[in-house]
Amino acid sequence: MKPTLGWYLHRARAMSLNELLFRFQHELRKRRWRHEAARDMDGSPPLADCKSIRQEPIALHLPLEHAEARALLAEADSYLRHEWHFFGLSGVTEQPINWHADPTSGVIAPAKFAFDINYRDPSVVGNIKVTWEKNRHHHLTVLAVAYALTKNERYSAEVADQILDWVRQNPYLIGVNWNQALE
Repeated sequence: MKPTLGWYLHRARAMSLNELLFRFQHELRKRRWRHEAARDMDGSPPLADCKSIRQEPIALHLPLEHAEARALLAEADSYLRHEWHFFGLSGVTEQPINWHADPTSGVIAPAKFAFDINYRDPSVVGNIKVTWEKNRHHHLTVLAVAYALTKNERYSAEVADQILDWVRQNPYLIGVNWNQALE
């Protein structure tokens, strides 16, 4: 589903001179990033052990018997099993998590320079909204709160493991998760 020359001409006519200049400069910047990403792929420094920098969380005053606490812990336990709960998904799991995969279709976006991936083509990336939602890591806050409530290390270890796994699977500018801002 690659845009045609006519599509590009129509888009260019709709832009101001300033926007055309900005987009041209942005394309040059992406080309420079592509070369930097290719150069950095070989000599990446090892990942730091983020578990060693963990600080004590603020204590929460919510009894574990409280219905809200039980619901939060049940949700946290589902995230330990890598179940996703967004966009109406229920019980969709990934073992192990592939940060480039759409768990609803099974399509895995290619691990290549981010701006070379057509994220608008579902045959290439699946449902990109689902993939990107998973990569926003909102579920990690539930795991962090579960740790704050229980002091159970499996919750904090899962947060650290998922962050380190994301970093390993998403080298700088490689993959669909670098294509758009994910907060």
